[in-house]
Parts: sequence; structure tokens; C-alpha cells
Amino acid sequence: MGARPVHRDAEYVAEHVELGYAVTAYRAQGVTIETGHTLVEPGGTRENFYLAMIRGRLGNTAYVSFNRPDDDHIHPPTQDTAAVAARKVLAGVLQHVGAELAARQMIAAEQDTWSSVAHFAAEYETIAAAAQ
Repeated sequence: MGARPVHRDAEYVAEHVELGYAVTAYRAQGVTIETGHTLVEPGGTRENFYLAMIRGRLGNTAYVSFNRPDDDHIHPPTQDTAAVAARKVLAGVLQHVGAELAARQMIAAEQDTWSSVAHFAAEYETIAAAAQ
């Protein structure tokens, strides 16, 4: 099903249409526009999605594409409806963290890992198995 062209008369266009530009979410940082329109695709990160969705002063609209799937988010929909497939893509993007941890966050995460009971239990099991 291809896109159908939309025809508007000159009066309508003069009153309701404004020239717009497409930019990446990174390029749009700090920019405020009247309305924002964001294309959400599999593989996107929640940080980019957030950044894109706060640009519009009067409103923001997300358009979810599931025509370019990747293994991290969703395979091509089979019997799923378009709405279900779109929700899966959006859920995948919202769970996909793209930001790297700050040094202090990385240190805290490593300390939590190495001092956890689960880590000590695994060490104990390894030593006990080697001793037998």
C-alpha cells in the first residue's frame, strides 16, 4: 500500500503549512519548535527518543516504524497487528539504554557486583567443586 499524495489549495497552505526541516535528535538539542515529529525505529535508544520528544512547544508526535527490525528489538511481525508490532518497537527503544555510565556509576556497579552474596556463593561453589 503506497502513500497517496495530499493536495491542498494555496489558501489552506498559506494559512496552515510551514516549511520544516528534518534533523537528528542530537542536532536538535536545545532547539524548540512549534510541533515535533519523531520517527521511532528499532535500534533507537531511549535517550534519543526522549530528546526528540521534548522539542515541540505545542506538541510532539511519534511515528513508530517496524519495517526495519533488528535482533535487539523485534523480528518482522507475522500475525501481530500493526499496533502490537509498533508497541513492541517502542518498548524495545524505551528499554535500550544508549548512555554510558559515568566513572562513579561504573565503580559503584563493579563494587556491587564483587561484594554481592551471589558472587560469594558462586566463588564458594567453584572452590567446593575444585576441592572434591
